[in-house]
Amino acid sequence: MINLRTLVFFAAVFIFTFSSGSAADSPLMGVLSGQVLNQTVSAKGITGLEIILHQSINNKKTIVGRTQTDETGSFSFQGLKAEKSIVYAVSTNYRGVKYFSNPIHLKGNNVSPTKLMIYEITDQAPDLYVKMHHIFFEKIEGALKVREVMIVENPGRRTVIGSGELKPDKRETLRISLPAQATNIQYMPSLDPVLAESGTSFSTAAPLLPGINQFVFGYTIPSPRPKYIFSKSFYLKTGAVSVVFSDKDLRVKSDQLVSRMAASNSDQPFFQLFGKDFARGSQITMRLSFSEGPDYFKWIVIALVVFVMGVGIAISFLKRRPNADTENQDYPDTELGPDSLARQRLSVVRSLAELDDLFESGGLASQAYHQKRGLLLEKAKVLSKKMQLSSQPLETEQG
Repeated sequence: MINLRTLVFFAAVFIFTFSSGSAADSPLMGVLSGQVLNQTVSAKGITGLEIILHQSINNKKTIVGRTQTDETGSFSFQGLKAEKSIVYAVSTNYRGVKYFSNPIHLKGNNVSPTKLMIYEITDQAPDLYVKMHHIFFEKIEGALKVREVMIVENPGRRTVIGSGELKPDKRETLRISLPAQATNIQYMPSLDPVLAESGTSFSTAAPLLPGINQFVFGYTIPSPRPKYIFSKSFYLKTGAVSVVFSDKDLRVKSDQLVSRMAASNSDQPFFQLFGKDFARGSQITMRLSFSEGPDYFKWIVIALVVFVMGVGIAISFLKRRPNADTENQDYPDTELGPDSLARQRLSVVRSLAELDDLFESGGLASQAYHQKRGLLLEKAKVLSKKMQLSSQPLETEQG
């Protein structure tokens, strides 16, 4: 016979178990709050701006909320799911330029504050310059594939929207040169490009925000001769140029650039040409000679795009184009897959280049330089060996 005490005990266990299970199954909820600050006008808050809340789950991007800023420029979104798989971002449009926050991961039952920086606009940009211009050569069957990465700095406190009209509602902010033979030109979406009739340059209507702006594009030069002259013009002052190529695919020489080995092992050596301080309107010329052999360099070129776009996540909100056709189109890529071996090795290559630059500028003692460079080279060799043993090829979207 069950007495009253036993009945109460089992009832308590049932209630505890049920309530515990319900709490565990309930999703954690969070609050995303923030403030819009005008960085041109002493970080002043802006009232009455529409704030759009974006959500990304498994790379599927949707708009899940809208609100407006109050008299201090503040805003808040309540009752949001706080899960690791969900990434949020907020955006606003100010004077025709779209601005995005950094990607935001909510933590359960907590308020996640964020700052959304906006700027006044200008059509004048005398101080714009290219901080670094990367060029990657890849020999493919019957053609030369070229990928370029430009890191453009706007040192001012206003967003540059350009002056010369390209098309209705499109003004040129930056012009970039192309070889006359360039075909199959591919651009990252935020470039918003307009190709010149001559085909030897294109212009971008992308607004240039204060700070760093990254642009990635690529093209193919079909059937280049065994000895090919590659020329590149600079429409802006350029601080440094880095050219990377596989020594097994081709030879590259230039009287304006210094040759140095970026990293090597017995199977996959690649080299770098490097130069500094190119004036606006200057041009560099490189002499390319092709050799027959397997394509060892393709993984580097693919990894370049993956790596640059990965790095661009941190600053992708700086490169949004105005007046987008769809609201979701400009939402920054906020999700990354696991780091690949190729991406890790490219990171080592970039570290080598930065280390070389620091040493050449006198910022690092010789002993420390050679010690650190040796460690990085050894790391590159280990990663290359792992890549050879790996049975899974690098997969990524190109273009």
